[in-house]
Amino acid sequence: MRGWLGPVDDTIRPEMRAHTRNVPEPFDANLAQWAWRAWRQLLPGSVWVMPASHWSFELTHGNQRWLPGLLMKAGIDSALLIGRADASVIEFLPPEEEAFRAFLGGLLNGLTGSDFTLAFPGRGVVCIVHHHKQLWWVSMSQQTVMRLDGIE
Repeated sequence: MRGWLGPVDDTIRPEMRAHTRNVPEPFDANLAQWAWRAWRQLLPGSVWVMPASHWSFELTHGNQRWLPGLLMKAGIDSALLIGRADASVIEFLPPEEEAFRAFLGGLLNGLTGSDFTLAFPGRGVVCIVHHHKQLWWVSMSQQTVMRLDGIE
């Protein structure tokens, strides 16, 4: 596991700090940039983005003020998701790298109480997009986790 942290967060348990890295300001942009680089350099293929809860919650209660606009910028009609009580994925393909980086940056900027998940199908890696402006990477591969340490 590896956590990439934006602002100081005193809620992180001391025993977890050894598994974290601080990201310099601007936090949203740098976290999105680092994740984009991890995708390009270490985890090529598609990336899936999904809410940790479900779309209906996110679009009616959780983040209804800004999430529909962010989805629209990514070319996704939020009306197709608002009634879904599931975490249907939004898939970004390699030619959509810039759209992914912009979408992730928007999530990191807007989230205040909800989390999202990035999944890298077939590569054994998931990443939690935490509302405290953090990315928490999890993999069964120690080599992958160690390679994440080289991303900046």
